[in-house]
Amino acid sequence: MIRAGEASGTLGPILKRLAQYMEQRRAFRQSLISSMIYPIILLGTSMVSMVILLVYVIPKFAQIFHDLNQKVPFITEVMLQIGVFLKDYGWILPIFLAVFFWGGKYILNQPTARRYLDRSLFWFPFTRYIIVHSELTRFCRMLGTMLEAGVPCSGHSAWARN
Repeated sequence: MIRAGEASGTLGPILKRLAQYMEQRRAFRQSLISSMIYPIILLGTSMVSMVILLVYVIPKFAQIFHDLNQKVPFITEVMLQIGVFLKDYGWILPIFLAVFFWGGKYILNQPTARRYLDRSLFWFPFTRYIIVHSELTRFCRMLGTMLEAGVPCSGHSAWARN
């Protein structure tokens, strides 16, 4: 857009439109982040609640079954084993999540891995829909900004050749 503004002599209006566009994108990103805070808090508190239930509450129920000489139901036994695992090896989980997070960030910064992920996301209809429509929206906004600023769109202009 800046090259087009320089070529057409409308750099001032284009920079103003570009600033408005960037501000709209920033505002949208901020609203998206602020709208995700509450679900993340709910997810975190539910995870903590599940760990407390698995580690402390369900073993009490298992003890009641053992005291009554009753067999523990299968689902309760599975939950009990998960609780035992979390109690014994739960300290590994935050380390694993940290390695997964920062390792994933490192791998996604590699161009080959990023290209592979981007291609694989198109195999899923829902992500394909989101990606195509968000990129189409970005393109249309940018084109609208350029047209409103008076940038010529013919193939013979100086910015089209660069």
